[in-house]
Amino acid sequence: MQGKCYYCKKELTERTIKRHMKNCPEMKEVIDKQMRTAKGTRNQFIISIKDKDEPNKYCIYVSIDTNLQLQHLDKFIRDIWVECCGHLSAFYIDGKILTDNMNELYEMNLFLKDVLSVGKKFGYEYDFGSSTNLSLEVVEVLEVPKEFTQIEIIARNNKYISPRNGICGYNGKKSDEKQYLPQNNIKYKISRKKPLHNEDLEFNLLSSNLKDISQRLTDKIYDQIHSSEFSGDNSIQQVLDDELEKYYDHLDNNVANGFMELFYKGKCSFDLEELIKSCPKDQIKVLGENIGLKIPSNLNKSKAVEKYVGEYEKCISSEMKLLDEKMFKLLWKYIKSNGIINFLENEAIKHTALMQEGMVFPCLKDNEPVFIMPKIMQDIVKKNDTLEFRKLIKRNSEIISIVKGMIEAYGFIAFDDIKVLIKRYTIDIDEIMLLKLLEKSALYSEYQYYGSVDEDGRIIFINEKIEDYEEILEEIDNALDYTMIEKEELVLMSERDYLHKSKAGSKFIKEFYEMFDMDRDDVIENMNILALDIQYRDSNAIIRDVLDGIQETLNKDEENRVCTVFNDFIKNVRLWKYKGETISEKDGIKKPVVCKKTSSRNEPCPCGSGKKYKNCCGKNGNVIQLF
Repeated sequence: MQGKCYYCKKELTERTIKRHMKNCPEMKEVIDKQMRTAKGTRNQFIISIKDKDEPNKYCIYVSIDTNLQLQHLDKFIRDIWVECCGHLSAFYIDGKILTDNMNELYEMNLFLKDVLSVGKKFGYEYDFGSSTNLSLEVVEVLEVPKEFTQIEIIARNNKYISPRNGICGYNGKKSDEKQYLPQNNIKYKISRKKPLHNEDLEFNLLSSNLKDISQRLTDKIYDQIHSSEFSGDNSIQQVLDDELEKYYDHLDNNVANGFMELFYKGKCSFDLEELIKSCPKDQIKVLGENIGLKIPSNLNKSKAVEKYVGEYEKCISSEMKLLDEKMFKLLWKYIKSNGIINFLENEAIKHTALMQEGMVFPCLKDNEPVFIMPKIMQDIVKKNDTLEFRKLIKRNSEIISIVKGMIEAYGFIAFDDIKVLIKRYTIDIDEIMLLKLLEKSALYSEYQYYGSVDEDGRIIFINEKIEDYEEILEEIDNALDYTMIEKEELVLMSERDYLHKSKAGSKFIKEFYEMFDMDRDDVIENMNILALDIQYRDSNAIIRDVLDGIQETLNKDEENRVCTVFNDFIKNVRLWKYKGETISEKDGIKKPVVCKKTSSRNEPCPCGSGKKYKNCCGKNGNVIQLF
């Protein structure tokens, strides 16, 4: 690489540029001259920026005020090297993904002085599809006058303009650097919006961080689509859809990479103190909070480790009382495996939940990623293997199953209502313990519900299938009481595959399978879609869509059989808008749904036979073979 210092104009090579930019005499002379009349001083980072793939071709050195934010460094890179059409970008610092402020989490509002230091190496990515990846390093920090230029380009390679040239229509120009030349007078505004993560911003793979970013980004982009002059332009829509897809792929890749990094950093030991020492201080604090242990922020790391280890057994023993039978069985699996389970085992969500609780820790053993249970935790598990404890977790399992069933049947339900309804099933439990149990279950479960707080400050548990529960709320008749459902049915509804195990589901699968040439798994998938569709749409409209979607030509008998099969299933799905009541229960009769018009049982049959509908196509057991 051939480059040039922008202060002394000296020609530099890849070998000499770093040393020179740390000690350029011309630059130091300018700084010293201004220091003589300075009213105060501050610090300035010197950062090298290179193309990750071709560092010997593309290189820039920038001098930047340590009191500025990541967003300012991001803008510098965009202006000088990469900006084509407003793609997303992110910095990668100490295992953290700090995305641009488009997602409104304001991660790039972090101050440079808080996340960077001399010798720090970090990454940058622009456009998560046709990506441009850069490698950065803080090579020096200088004391400068307060009035010194906040951002200036101080060296650059000679021949090549940008590593992004030719990608996505980008064509960088040397003139793009003009505003950043040495001794410019541009002043930069500091954003006062604080990042929405914890103070040390340790990349926490067990939080909802990435999911929240993804959802908020989706909402923001689609708001822009519908409010812009291009709202009807399919090409613009497609471009933004593609951008979202790239972003999701990017998040998935970095979650995987960040997660594996936890294993590389972990300590392979059964000693709790050794395991916890390998964690950053802020992660120790989070682990403590997850088991109800408050670790003050002003403690240094050694004191934080001491406090965590000292109170671990008491706190974990308390958390054990919130386990269900499945999670306790998983803990025993560690005991039977001598405290070590390979990361590639099934039930990854549950293993990572145990990791969040500090019950197991990630590390490498023989170059394989494993979860390891510390000796003290193994002793706690063995100590709790009593008849009394097993009765407790069996009761926990029953409570969790009943509440999950409620959430499946009712769609969403306030915690205040759960407290009342749970007593229907002769279960007496302290409300604080009940809330903790449900919160912990949401952490361990791979599906089914999440918690929220409504406008009145009430805790609401919401079915995972509902994106906007307020939409369902508008459809509910508030005069309705929650439907009384047998405990056995609620327990069944708590299972992910409950629909095809239910009486109505089993009957639908059998009859659907007889009518259509379709794989059983495809039949179940269609049944699940149908069960969700009926929560939002009119049953007659759904069946009309089903008939329209059948490519074969059906005669009247065949058409009515399809209507009957779908109607028998639909009318037995518990509906959120009816607070868990089915159409059949609400109407008090088995009112069939027909494809083109609704007929009462005593009206003439729409097939034209002249018979009453109840004695013709609506007659029970009227079965015909379609295919």
